Amino acid sequence: WARLRRLRGAEFALLSGDDPTFCETALAGADGVISVASNVVPRAYRRLADLACQGRSDAARALDQRLAALYVFLAIEPNPIPVKALLAALGYGHGLRLPLLPLSDAHADRVRAMLGTLTEIESGPDAQATA
Repeated sequence: WARLRRLRGAEFALLSGDDPTFCETALAGADGVISVASNVVPRAYRRLADLACQGRSDAARALDQRLAALYVFLAIEPNPIPVKALLAALGYGHGLRLPLLPLSDAHADRVRAMLGTLTEIESGPDAQATA
């Protein structure tokens, strides 16, 4: 990332496309992220992006660690099924359309458990906007 950053022009943005590796990628010089997790924890993810892009590694890594359970959940079935299930449980969206199928019944309990985690993450002090 550091080498790519040196070689690119000012008009070329380096973006991460993977939530679990974004923090380290941003700390190495990426400009931003194309994120799935940000759909369900927008304030916390914006805070993570701000911290990482500012080079505040300790704070960024601490918040990234709090998001780790969400990253795992979002990978339990093909994207966008898990994120759509969380958004539906939060009262957003219209569900899935074919050919996608709903989240399997085996993971229904994980949605309920994740909702509590999301509320805690999104309202926590490390999710507040950068001053």
